[in-house]
Amino acid sequence: TRSATVSDLAIGQSGRAAEIAKDGGLENRAVENILVTPYEGTLDQDRARAAADDAADALRGAKGVTAIGKPVPAPDGSALLVPVTLGGDPETASERVQPLLDKVEKVGEKHTEVRVELVGAGSIKAGLDDMLSEDLGRATGLSLPVTLIVMVFVFGAIVAASVPVILGISSVLAGLGLWGVASQFVADPGPVT
Repeated sequence: TRSATVSDLAIGQSGRAAEIAKDGGLENRAVENILVTPYEGTLDQDRARAAADDAADALRGAKGVTAIGKPVPAPDGSALLVPVTLGGDPETASERVQPLLDKVEKVGEKHTEVRVELVGAGSIKAGLDDMLSEDLGRATGLSLPVTLIVMVFVFGAIVAASVPVILGISSVLAGLGLWGVASQFVADPGPVT
């Protein structure tokens, strides 16, 4: 499957504006944030600063990290945030963020008095992708046998019951195959929401 690139989708005035922004160095960058919050009550600023500094040190020099900003406290003092800029395409940040999540998790294990997390578009997408693939596998493993059992009761025989199930599976596979061939000629822009 050939996915649509930004240049494939950059048409009209919005495409021209995107090119102007790119030429001016205003490209969209992948940014994750080290977020330090209390488990309960108010945030101890000294402990939060120590945890944020350790997390920033753990990510400094890590593959893919291009810049780490200064800690920014919430106006009400309930959280501390440290921006972390990643190199590369923001669309693929979810594929590169796992080592950073692991490093921040290790820092969180050292600083048990506060919650230390890495949050951002890439880490959220990675978490959702993991959850969806796990749920889809579970749903598929459950629905096919249940469908086959219902069909056996309806048709009265395993061979007659398996025909609609096999037909359904083969039609899905044929649709995916046709989609793959068509995407070689017209780039696939991905899901539309």
